[in-house]
Amino acid sequence: MLLYPKTHREIETVERLDRQLRFWEDSLPDICTYRSPVELPDPRDPRVYVVLHRIILNLVHQAAISTLHRPNAKATIRGNPAAASSSQLSSLKVIHATHSIAHMAADLGRLRLDGYLPSAAVTALIPAILTLITKWKESNSDQARQELMRNIVDCRLALEKLRQVYSGGEYGAHMIRVALGYE
Repeated sequence: MLLYPKTHREIETVERLDRQLRFWEDSLPDICTYRSPVELPDPRDPRVYVVLHRIILNLVHQAAISTLHRPNAKATIRGNPAAASSSQLSSLKVIHATHSIAHMAADLGRLRLDGYLPSAAVTALIPAILTLITKWKESNSDQARQELMRNIVDCRLALEKLRQVYSGGEYGAHMIRVALGYE
């Protein structure tokens, strides 16, 4: 698949949508702000639903940021410094969103809430895992590769839980196993 250089208009559209996402995020009440849960909630405590829904909201938000910026992050840009700068910024946003998704997947697993995710979580996890695999393959640092593999495993475990419930999870898990060379 070829990714063509972004036009000025396309870059402006991405930036406008990114501003709207930031505005939306900034306008959320504090209870919606993601923070890693410190302790394992009692499953009978109704607050566990707030924790779960907060994670789902932020998981989808980070997936939207990653999806918005991924084409621009991968675009080949020659001779256009503004577009190159935009591409680098998009790449950083994709990486940050991917690491956020992996962190939330780890929290879901630690809290044993990963089995309660909606099917939309599949569409957040698969691109995150593929981005992590790409970064893992590109990395020369053993420490970075170790952290990336830990993030891949956290996301894969959440995806494996979804695989038991949704057919999209089964397809996604198969695709990830192929990408990792397991099949």
